[in-house]
Amino acid sequence: MDRAWLARLTAEGAIEQCPRDPVWVERVLVDSRLDLEWARRKLAEEHLSHPAGAAADGWEAALKAIQGYLNLARLRLTDRPGHHVAALNAAAALLDERWQPLLRRLRDLRRARRSGVYEVGEPPDVAVLNLYLNDVQALIDHLEVTLKRATQSLDPS
Repeated sequence: MDRAWLARLTAEGAIEQCPRDPVWVERVLVDSRLDLEWARRKLAEEHLSHPAGAAADGWEAALKAIQGYLNLARLRLTDRPGHHVAALNAAAALLDERWQPLLRRLRDLRRARRSGVYEVGEPPDVAVLNLYLNDVQALIDHLEVTLKRATQSLDPS
């Protein structure tokens, strides 16, 4: 954990302290899995392919998972402009070095989402989006393991 980077994000007003709430993180896990499922459906061949929508839903799933990690660290995003970038920066500070390549790809997913939301650039490539969605899945799965560990450490029995 890069405490100096988290302190900087806090000083800039991008994140703030909050109570840890494992029940809330459980709901975030459910929501992020649903968003990821919607993203995958929007790329399925049997449906009308909607890559821009898949990128938006995939990013939403990743953002929710990152918020789960933040909560377990007793932090939360503020609603200031740039909070999506702040989320990625905070995740980079919270997660160890092996997660950095995945987080770089999630930055690309965030940019791909812009093609649909803001009609900027070409729609994202379906094959690349599927790889990004696999990264989101890995992030969510790791959050679930992290939540279980945190909950067990809080259990007095």
